[in-house]
This record gives sequence, C-alpha cells and structure tokens, in this order.
Amino acid sequence: MEPLPETSKAARLLRFQTDQDLLPDLRSKASRVRELVPDCLGISLALLDHDVTLTLVANPSEFVLLDALQYLVDDSGTPRSPDDAAAPGADQEPADVLDERRWRRLSLESSARGVASTLSMPVFDHDRLVGAVSLYGGSPNAFGGQHEELADVLGAWAEGAVTNADLSFASLASATRAPRKVAGSILVAQAAEILARDLEIAPDAARQHLHRAAARAGVTPVELAITVIRGDL
Repeated sequence: MEPLPETSKAARLLRFQTDQDLLPDLRSKASRVRELVPDCLGISLALLDHDVTLTLVANPSEFVLLDALQYLVDDSGTPRSPDDAAAPGADQEPADVLDERRWRRLSLESSARGVASTLSMPVFDHDRLVGAVSLYGGSPNAFGGQHEELADVLGAWAEGAVTNADLSFASLASATRAPRKVAGSILVAQAAEILARDLEIAPDAARQHLHRAAARAGVTPVELAITVIRGDL
C-alpha cells in the first residue's frame, strides 16, 4: 500500500516536530495486513495527540479521484450546480426523502471505492488511548475471524473492535486535512516556546496560556501563534 500525498506530507511535518518517521512502520504493518487480508483496500491511523489521520491505500491515484465525488454531491444527495440553490419559500422535501438520498450518496461513494467492509480498533499506550486504526476491505467479510491476528499486527485492542462503521471511507477526508493540522501544531509549539521564554513559564503552561488567550480574543490558536512568532522575528 502507498500513502496518500497528504499523508506523506503530514508524516514529513510530524517527523520535523517529533523526530519520528511514522511511515515506515505504517507501511510495514499495512504489508502484513495485506498478507492476512489480500483484499484490504486501505488502512487509516488516527493519532489523538496530533489530531491527524494517516492513510495508506492500495491505489492512491484512484482513491484521490474518487474522493472528488464529495464535490459533485451536496448534503442532500443531489448534484451541485450554481443554479441549484432553492428559492426563498420553496417547498422542503420530507426528512425521510433526504435521509434516503444521504444513504444513496454514501452507498455510491463506498461502492465506487470498492469498500464493502470496515474494521476499526482502538490503540492504547499502556492504559492511555492514543489513537485508532481502521481497515477497509473489498469484500463483505474481509476481516471476519481475524480480529485478534490483525490487532497483534497493528498494536491495537481487538476487544474494542467495531465493524462496518465507516463504509463511506470518511477517514479519507480527515487524511487530506492532516498536513494543515500538523503545520498548525508546529506553529503553536513554536509560539509556546517563545512565550515560555519571555514569560519565564513552563512550555505546557505557555501552550495553555496561548489557547486561553486565543479563545478570549475569538481567534484560533494558530492565528495567535503566527502573530507571536512574527513579533519575535
């Protein structure tokens, strides 16, 4: 399996921030998963500490193109067009019709990607939840009877396994946002170091101080971090 372009970029940024290269280990685990489940189409690792998702897929170019489906379909399941906006006072369709359309959209997206089953498991570091791993299969019972073996490969908790919770492969969207999230995290960390130095407080306290100040001012921590960094130049 190969990483999405955004996953490769996010991994490079994380390596800059943490001195850890996560991709080789994730590639190795994905390869071992494919040995157990040949029709595994993808694997996503959500990292709670960094609030990012890294995704490897069997055919990156195909998945990136198919992900464009979300731009062709709006929340009600109808094609998007500049002229599609409903006129004021236009009759609204019943909720059950909209729900049916949403399910049809999810079915379209998942079938286009070939996802027929999923398996999600939590990942712990001792007693602390640090993330979750999700596997995507091309057949309805791709992961049946193999939860324990897959958990051993992935360092996950088999007893917490959930099946078919993400047939639409929603983690793809999270993975495409990963580089921006990691870059923002790096900026916040740099700003916290500046505040810690200037205010003579611990880095963790400086980070909390930055988040509180941003919340009070109605701006994002990243926006405030950029201002702090620019002021230190």
